[in-house]
Amino acid sequence: MEFLEGGLPPIPDYLLKEAEKLNYILDNDNGDFLDKLSHVYDYIDKFNEYLGNYAACTKGCSHCCKIDVQISQAEAELIHIKTKVPIDLKNSISYGYTTPCPFLSDENNCKIYKYRPLPCRMLHAFGSPDNCKPGNVQNEYGSPASNFGNHIFLSLVQYIHMNNKAFGGTFRDIRDYFHR
Repeated sequence: MEFLEGGLPPIPDYLLKEAEKLNYILDNDNGDFLDKLSHVYDYIDKFNEYLGNYAACTKGCSHCCKIDVQISQAEAELIHIKTKVPIDLKNSISYGYTTPCPFLSDENNCKIYKYRPLPCRMLHAFGSPDNCKPGNVQNEYGSPASNFGNHIFLSLVQYIHMNNKAFGGTFRDIRDYFHR
């Protein structure tokens, strides 16, 4: 079997077909962008079932919940609508957070897992879970450093960036939109 860069086998045909269906919906459905964003999330969740066979990520592992997570204002609006958590839309952009995500529970679980933003859905670690600890190096998939892992994820990120313009085009860390 041929493996892709990063040690993964080629994307299965069923996921490629699902991506074609998703592209059709995104291009032809007259629904609003937040509805389309939900379709994107559903697709990535299906893709994650495949990636789960290779990733070191497990429930309760929260190393990545302490890094900067730049999300679109559209994604912040969707989280707000679905969870009723107050949103802060003041115009500040920050980096370098040292505090955990505001949605990380004391048990290291995501309190908004069903509505988590694109970066949280796409990021996967391959290798030892110990490599996720601060100061170590981990093989990432789905991050900007890995060119988002595959052409499908890259095109979905580009789609979100393009359509976020209707929401002001802002991308900020999740901690800028939501507070503990």
